[in-house]
Amino acid sequence: MATTLFALCFIKYEYIFLLTVGLAVIFIASLIMPNFRQAVVVPLSLASAVFACLLFVATTQTTVEPVRSLENQTAECEFYVIDNGTVGDRSKTYSAKIVKMDGKDVNFKSALYLDKKVNLRPYTIAKGKLKFYSVGKDGFSSYGKYADGIYISAKCNLTECFGERVNSPMRYVVALRQNIRDKLSYLMSGKEGGLSVALITGDKSYLDRDVKTAFMYSGTSHIMAVSGLHLSVIIGALLFIFKKLKISHKISSLICIASVILYMGLAGFSGSVTRAGIMLVVMLSAGLFSMRGDSLNSLGVAVTIMCIANPYCVTDVGTDLSVLSVLSLVTVYPFFASKLQTHYVDPIDKTSKEKLTDGIHSVFAIFYTSVCVFVFTIPVLYIFFGYASIAGMVSNLLAVPLGGLCVVMSFLTYFVSLFGIIPLTAFAVLLATKCDALLIDFCMLFRGLNNAVLGFDYVFGLCLAVVLVLFGIAFVFSNKHLFKKMAAISLVFVAVFMSVATACNYNSLTLRVFPHGATVCSYKGVTVVYGVNTSDDFYSVSRYLQNNAISVDYLVIQRSYSYPAKLSNYTGVNVLLCDGFSDSILVGGRYNNLEVQNTYNVSLDDGFGFCYNQGDIAFYFNDVTIGSTDDCDIKISSSKIIDPKGLVEFKGDTVVYKIKDKNSFEVRRLNQWQK
Repeated sequence: MATTLFALCFIKYEYIFLLTVGLAVIFIASLIMPNFRQAVVVPLSLASAVFACLLFVATTQTTVEPVRSLENQTAECEFYVIDNGTVGDRSKTYSAKIVKMDGKDVNFKSALYLDKKVNLRPYTIAKGKLKFYSVGKDGFSSYGKYADGIYISAKCNLTECFGERVNSPMRYVVALRQNIRDKLSYLMSGKEGGLSVALITGDKSYLDRDVKTAFMYSGTSHIMAVSGLHLSVIIGALLFIFKKLKISHKISSLICIASVILYMGLAGFSGSVTRAGIMLVVMLSAGLFSMRGDSLNSLGVAVTIMCIANPYCVTDVGTDLSVLSVLSLVTVYPFFASKLQTHYVDPIDKTSKEKLTDGIHSVFAIFYTSVCVFVFTIPVLYIFFGYASIAGMVSNLLAVPLGGLCVVMSFLTYFVSLFGIIPLTAFAVLLATKCDALLIDFCMLFRGLNNAVLGFDYVFGLCLAVVLVLFGIAFVFSNKHLFKKMAAISLVFVAVFMSVATACNYNSLTLRVFPHGATVCSYKGVTVVYGVNTSDDFYSVSRYLQNNAISVDYLVIQRSYSYPAKLSNYTGVNVLLCDGFSDSILVGGRYNNLEVQNTYNVSLDDGFGFCYNQGDIAFYFNDVTIGSTDDCDIKISSSKIIDPKGLVEFKGDTVVYKIKDKNSFEVRRLNQWQK
């Protein structure tokens, strides 16, 4: 069902009805034909696909379209916010529930933008004039808003705050979340405090950009997304305490279920924590009835509930990565684990060689886990980001257990602080700070590996073709055991093949050219941005830099001063280059160094550098030159690119180059949903 919903998000809505009818006809045919009817999986799969289509159509017609029809309308509304808001450069963003619109009762959610000086109390009725705007034409272009049940956004001119409280248990959960954020950010200032807040609540607004970048390039960003790791640590600790206190299994299971639900609310019911929470509730509930919980069935129940509650949940990248990660651990990983199993020997009787072998097996088990998760999540990484970090397969060996320790210490620090015992609180803060600092420093080691990523080009296509051939062989022979072996072989092949391909591409220059000519050039951790001359350029580049936690080393101003200054304030810039001067740079810019020169030459690393001459820029890398001047090998203008292989027109898309030298480079065009 989830796979069908995912595919429907790419199909034009007018064709979905025809698809539903077609699937329904095939489903009926599968019931009539004896061979298919006896193979139960075929009718069940088709029935699930038909149900998914009907669910998608019903949700779109009854919920999404009526809300989206409000775009560009203005109305007097009563509403209340359901979170504590996120502060941006010029505004504060809340998730809000609209309850009245021009005097009529309504009930829908909206992303709400107000002046950042305005502070609203959660679950308190307010009144204001709202101007509604679209959050995206589909689930993928909404950047997770559809997955949160938000299909419209609004700018608000607040006129009145009634002070009338909305009776909801979530009011207390939101207050608890804010209390945790305030306490931890006060007790543990700096990067460590921001990390602790992110680990417990999932709120990354307290994190420094450098920390986000380090986690991204090390492939460990999932640690900050509240999910199964955090819940398993918390529930594991509770079960351990209950066992020591000799509390009955049923009572401890009920308390754990309540704790899971509370923590899901504390983390804002994000997709990843909702998936993990439902799985845990199912497995804990099985214990209440003296039954054994099954991970795969629990995952299926969790995904089904989430899809029925909101079919657009499949467009949330956190949910997709979480589901595929667990799927890899409960399907393919056991095959490797069985190969590592040895006959049992009492620890007292083990020889030094046997102990060493067990240690090596434990390390390999963790590594296999990372490889399984990496390979299974490649499709999602391709769709949402266009690349994947190879470093994660190695970094997670230490980052995951260390992240679990940081979660425990962060929770312990908060709970100890509630008792007001200063020496004990100071000791807990010290331990938590040291653990967080160790995790940050470890991830920082990978800061220079920003090019150690897997790009999805013809190499990826070749790798995928080999995997399909392997599974095709298993399908031809219809051997159940052969399927498992081919899955394991495919896993190893993809991991090795892609690692080698990434190592070969490590010394490549990455050039990302946006639809109006704005360009981001990156090589071994150095990022240069130029051509940000319009509002479209600003929003495209700033969104890309923010989503990938990239800091700008050099920002070159060409024609416009206001948008580069705005970008520098948004992302932070090390060096700002321009050939003239404007007050807007001083007023709106944020940079470490300002260079006002007609000519500027920068030599960076391994033959990479750039020349700046009166507004024109040219990069040089090995024997190739890239820039806006006529003598460049790759010439970039506002509407097209001319390279040694011919003409590339933007056509509204982003174009990405991977360059080794003049005769060895790859180019691909990103569709809207890949940006």
